[in-house]
Amino acid sequence: MVIQLAPLPAAHMSTETTTTFPADISSPSTHEATDTSRPRELPSLPAADTGRAAWSFLVAATTIEGIVWGLPYSVGILHAYAVRMFPGQESTVTLAATLQNGLLLVGAGLLGP
Repeated sequence: MVIQLAPLPAAHMSTETTTTFPADISSPSTHEATDTSRPRELPSLPAADTGRAAWSFLVAATTIEGIVWGLPYSVGILHAYAVRMFPGQESTVTLAATLQNGLLLVGAGLLGP
């Protein structure tokens, strides 16, 4: 299959391009400062959080993240320990570790939005 493109009619082609600019684009606008002798003042950042509330938040966030992400990603070590703790129950321990990680990921998808 061969596709040939036909040229557009001359009525659709324009060789003229017009661009309009303001009379003098190099002049500063009325909103800009014209005095360059002094440095511009920039807004400062707000003060950093300090005190008991800030440290409490950091400790709580670290604890929650450690539980939520630390336990599922240390399943291998916990699995070896639990198999020794509960002999003969390896399949139950494996199921619990799999469900823990799976419920975390499914819960994040449901509770995230």
